[in-house]
Amino acid sequence: MSDVDVRQNKNRPGWGLGITFGVVAGLGYGAFSYGLGFDVHSVQKIAQNWIKQPRESSSLFYNVSFWTGVGMASATQLSLISSLAIWVSTKFDVHESFQSFKPHRPIQPATVRLKRRYPADKAVAIAGTVKPLDPQKWRKFKLARKDSIAPNVYKMVFSLPHPNDILGLPTGQHIALRETINGKSVSRSYTPVSNNTELGRLELLIKVYDNGAMTKYLERMTPGQEIEIRGPKGAMKYSPDLASHIGMVAGGTGITPMYQVIRASLEDPMDKTQITLLYACKTEADILLRKELDSYAVSFSNRFRVKYVLSQPDPTWKGYKGFVSADLIKKSFPGPEKENKVFLCGPPPMINAMKSNLAALEYQAPGLMSKPSDQIFLF
Repeated sequence: MSDVDVRQNKNRPGWGLGITFGVVAGLGYGAFSYGLGFDVHSVQKIAQNWIKQPRESSSLFYNVSFWTGVGMASATQLSLISSLAIWVSTKFDVHESFQSFKPHRPIQPATVRLKRRYPADKAVAIAGTVKPLDPQKWRKFKLARKDSIAPNVYKMVFSLPHPNDILGLPTGQHIALRETINGKSVSRSYTPVSNNTELGRLELLIKVYDNGAMTKYLERMTPGQEIEIRGPKGAMKYSPDLASHIGMVAGGTGITPMYQVIRASLEDPMDKTQITLLYACKTEADILLRKELDSYAVSFSNRFRVKYVLSQPDPTWKGYKGFVSADLIKKSFPGPEKENKVFLCGPPPMINAMKSNLAALEYQAPGLMSKPSDQIFLF
């Protein structure tokens, strides 16, 4: 028996009250019949009278008194027995706890009242309540700013619906842009260079091609105009445990998905992934995001390395020349072990050449549809 139960049993008033009631009942009847003065002789007299009354007198009064006495005696005996039973039961009761007692005050359920701060018809993206992107529906986004950063290359900044909105794009995935151009619906996929730490905006790096219907339209856009966007798209969802080492081969604007992964990985203090980037361009002026990449190479020299490869370099170029070869991949990447992966993104001729080079180095060939589990992933 616990200390709490022992204390509770000792404090129970049942048996004491029962005995008290029995004694008081007996004395009360004596007081009622014979007055309030009692001594030993008086008690003896009461008992003799109870015994003699039925024999000495047959009057109605004494008959009533006799049976009344029997009833009161029986009630007294019952009270004593009941009190004794209650007292005994308390000595063997070990199951009752404080929960059996009524509370001093009623219990009231706690309630939380939520107040609406915004009209129901306004979508407010707070703490992920509303996502700016929808993978099934096209939504319009306004161009906020457009900067020329290289020949025929623009950084375009689109505003999200609200200043505190988070894009919510998984690292490694992309979006699609759609517009009606010359009476035809045209859509193209692009990977943002901004990430989820930048609130209220979406940044794209666009290179304009002479025969590119969408890129030509984007070049003509001015701040304030809108375009339809849908997403996320893509199979890649980068995580810090995806690989021990990621070798990247990018060509031209194929740097954008690589940059997205590089940035997310290096800016995560818990991520220990090693990354090596081989970036192929025609000329030095075509190297995109060079300032950012070089800065990461300095700040995270123990985790990130970048090598630029130019097919049409100036005479003053001191870096790698020509194309990314199997020999350069072998020198730069750790090897085809299963814990290592290779990412590819660039023009189709470059992608085909890289798949041949990697196959010669015994990397596992990619499937028809790239999956994050593949050793070679094609963006």
